[in-house]
Amino acid sequence: MHELNKPHSTRSLESSSGNVSNGHTVRLMADQTVGKGRLQTELPFKDFKFALEKASNLNELALAWLKLYAGEVDNFECGMVLLKAENQEALLPIAVWPEGQHDLQALTQLIQSAVKQNNIIQMRVAGKVPGLNYVHLAMPIAIESTLYGAVAIALRNDDVAISRFAHNLLKWGIAWLTQFIWRDGFRKNVQVSERAALVADLLLLVSEKQVFQEVLLALVNDLAVRLQLQRVSLGWIENGRIQVKAISHTAHFQQVDETIKQLAYAMEEACDQASYIAVPHPEVDANSIQNRLITTDHQQLLSTESVDAVASFLLQSPGRINGVLTFEYATGRKLSQDDVLLGEMLGSALAPLLTEKSRADRWLGGKFDAKLKKLKSMLLGDEHPVYKLAAASLLLVLTLLFLVQADFRITAKTVIEGLVQRAAVAPFDGFIAQAPVRAGDHVKAGQRVAGLDNRDLLLEKARLDSEVAQNVRKYRDALVKHDRAVASVSAAQLDQAEAELALVAEKLQRADIKAPFDGIVVSGDLSQKLGAPVEQGNVLFEITPLDAYRIILKVDERDISYIQPGQSGQMTLTGLTNDKLAFNVKKVTPVAVAEDGMNYFRVEAELVGEKPVLRPGMEGVGKISVGEDSVWRIWTRRFFDWLSISLWTWMP
Repeated sequence: MHELNKPHSTRSLESSSGNVSNGHTVRLMADQTVGKGRLQTELPFKDFKFALEKASNLNELALAWLKLYAGEVDNFECGMVLLKAENQEALLPIAVWPEGQHDLQALTQLIQSAVKQNNIIQMRVAGKVPGLNYVHLAMPIAIESTLYGAVAIALRNDDVAISRFAHNLLKWGIAWLTQFIWRDGFRKNVQVSERAALVADLLLLVSEKQVFQEVLLALVNDLAVRLQLQRVSLGWIENGRIQVKAISHTAHFQQVDETIKQLAYAMEEACDQASYIAVPHPEVDANSIQNRLITTDHQQLLSTESVDAVASFLLQSPGRINGVLTFEYATGRKLSQDDVLLGEMLGSALAPLLTEKSRADRWLGGKFDAKLKKLKSMLLGDEHPVYKLAAASLLLVLTLLFLVQADFRITAKTVIEGLVQRAAVAPFDGFIAQAPVRAGDHVKAGQRVAGLDNRDLLLEKARLDSEVAQNVRKYRDALVKHDRAVASVSAAQLDQAEAELALVAEKLQRADIKAPFDGIVVSGDLSQKLGAPVEQGNVLFEITPLDAYRIILKVDERDISYIQPGQSGQMTLTGLTNDKLAFNVKKVTPVAVAEDGMNYFRVEAELVGEKPVLRPGMEGVGKISVGEDSVWRIWTRRFFDWLSISLWTWMP
């Protein structure tokens, strides 16, 4: 402390940061006349350096500096240091000296002006007592144009020398505060980098292993070594309860052990309150949320184990707590706020990857149960409105499918056939001479549809006519001569020749093939086979009447059990897509036919009502009404039929 020999003094400040850092005392010399004498003194800057090294935060440093400043400056009235709060623009007071009631409104206004001008401001203020004036000084704390805070000082005297000294000392003090801010920022950056590197290493360690239990054991062992902890324990939530899954440097343990139970209770205490718990907590603020948490189980764990601090951190992903990490700090190790921040960072970073490892390590039943619980949470929880709407819509649709009755109809391919179908065949072996019609042509009854070459028959007829005439003459000659033997032979030969002649005449008549009735040729085309040989019985044409049809439905064998004679239905033909033709089932053929890789039964039906112009061979799709059933049954019957037959096939 300096000594004042006269009422007024003026001092000059000569200092260097290098001297301060080396622990040397910096001398303040009084170069100005003070009254009738001169002043020489030394400021104890070693005390401030000691305060700088001892201070754990800027609040402590600012208060120590204010105390030293008040002791070095004459007529010091009061002072305060303001600091910008993190993520805020407002300046909040962190240190005021001396303690007690002070009117700081004028200083606050001066600080606002200094911050606005970004410069030191000195203002003379008249006091309430006559003859007593004040000098107010305010200076912002800024680093590279970034504002961090401000300092304001009030002096009870407007002496110029004292004001200049206070002005210089204020600049010097702010330089020390700035240095602390730089140092604190650098320390925080280093801590952030170290934490990020630690988290990255742990994530890599977790991702390298596949078995969940091995992952947890490697994680707790690595944490215990890296963070120099006495013990690290990890609990995982299974079936709604916390289970201690891994303990550092411990390969085997039993859940029934008292120590393990106490660990589980402490972990559940953190889970139930959805917050980390640290005992003792580094914060001293009585209004802190952490100081209002229940820590009974942690206190019990702290008293049971030979440790100085216990902290449990939640392993949680968004909206879900998956587990707990419990750190036990060895004797002599104090729990700091940085340790708490690191624990919370580890819990948030490790939880998603550990959750994925846990899911991947489950059995199929466990995975299904997890999926079921997740679905239940989405449907019954407070979130995911889209899933809830989709589930409600699906439930409504399924309800309608089960409850709503619909017309149950069997679908089958449909073919139109004539009610009667007559074949025009070759009456004898021969050659095709004429073919005036072909498939699709309309014919009348008795109309010639084909002709066979009859030239050989005509020659045969001429020969037989001559032979008959000869036999007649022989027979007459024998009668005139009364030769009974010759007459008998001639009569027999004559009968034979007449029979052969009658046969040839019949063939000549049948050489012209004619339509048996009015109708349409449904098959056969001999126009490209003129002169080709045919054998007796070969089908040359098929003819069906125009006004008589039958409907053939090819019903799949899986549906034939539903079909009964008398059932009704409708069909649509490919050529008449706008017409729905009604029909009635008349006959179910009991023989299956294989076609296109499927077995089907022929079901015959007849048209009902007005009959449009139809042609044999027309195809379409028919639907036979077999009753009513639920929409669900109608749509899924094929699947359940297949499932039933498959199960029957594989059952022993």
